[in-house]
Amino acid sequence: TANLSTNPRLHKEIKLAEKLGYHVSYVAFRQGGWSDEKDQSLIEDLAARPFYLSALRKPYWPWFFGTLMSLVCQWLWPFFPENLWIAAVAHNKRTFHILTFLRSNKQCYDLVIGHNLGALYPAFVFSSKLKTPFAFDIEDYHPGESSAVPIKGEVERRKFLLSSILPHASYYSYASPMIGQHVGDLLHPSLFARKFLVNNSFSQGEFVPPEPPTDKLKMVWFSQNINYGRGLEWLLPMLDRFKHDIQLVLIGLLNPGFYEEHLSGRKYIQLVAPMSPSALNASLSQYDVGLALELNTTDLNRQICLTNKIWSYLQAGLYILATDTPAQQLFMSEHPSRGLVVAQNIDSIHEAIEKILSTKDQIRRELNYRYEKGKESSWEVESVKLQQTWREILHA
Repeated sequence: TANLSTNPRLHKEIKLAEKLGYHVSYVAFRQGGWSDEKDQSLIEDLAARPFYLSALRKPYWPWFFGTLMSLVCQWLWPFFPENLWIAAVAHNKRTFHILTFLRSNKQCYDLVIGHNLGALYPAFVFSSKLKTPFAFDIEDYHPGESSAVPIKGEVERRKFLLSSILPHASYYSYASPMIGQHVGDLLHPSLFARKFLVNNSFSQGEFVPPEPPTDKLKMVWFSQNINYGRGLEWLLPMLDRFKHDIQLVLIGLLNPGFYEEHLSGRKYIQLVAPMSPSALNASLSQYDVGLALELNTTDLNRQICLTNKIWSYLQAGLYILATDTPAQQLFMSEHPSRGLVVAQNIDSIHEAIEKILSTKDQIRRELNYRYEKGKESSWEVESVKLQQTWREILHA
């Protein structure tokens, strides 16, 4: 339900499949904005056959019918709570677009993989039509994600879709140990499904040897959007105390209102436009510290997920400053000496920044060690699980 630029896991899986000699097609969405332009360059580097649908109001009628069907299904679902089609379309109107497209797709495939919950039901239906296996990748714990506009019954629908369809999958992969645990809790213990962890790491070839700064401590944070609710508004007033000793680089699509309220006038902050994942990872060589600012107050998913950024920081060799969500605490305990875990309060952050500044020279001396150590977590290592599973399914 997304595209290559906003779902690096999908992009990595496609590249891996091509490297192994498989012929790949994929369905994704034009979303408008920066990601469409970035996707174009990624498409050109792939042999995969792309099918792009529109998430925009142009063309109008497909958008209108998708929106209408989703609203109708949200109304119908309480009367038909066991109907998968109604639950799926109520959850995500892009599900309707994918189902419509797949009905006219006459190609045959040996394996169908869904990414994002809106693609789970279409992957299941399409594979049933083809009488081939299907699989699903779980990057986030969808029942634990908050919505900008709460929709009645949405959490129950998400749990119903996962618990009803996943047992039919040849396998499902998940992006953090705690996401795997929560998804497993939804499934009946007697229903078998092959499942395994696929961490959000990247190809080590996307990273370059570090070039540590020589003056101020240089910190970095990135996301698709520089916006409210990402931990920045909570952090920045405290960073003001160290404005003469640090530089903070924020990478992502800037929300103008957030800039006016929180960034304007803070001269120690530098803004950088969104980049492709590979370009972004290469750029991390010039920083000292990576900020992983997940908050327990956001939603359950943010407590138990491990984002792309924390893996990028690890592989780039950066010193990681991570807030104490359960998933990040576990991550940092598994990678000792790679950074600090801080409580989500001002005193803890203040103490951590002071400690980092006082040990800046040591952090820079150990940068190359952290970079070399990060290679142990690369996609080349992590993707072996997928390679083995595909081989067993496709060549059984």
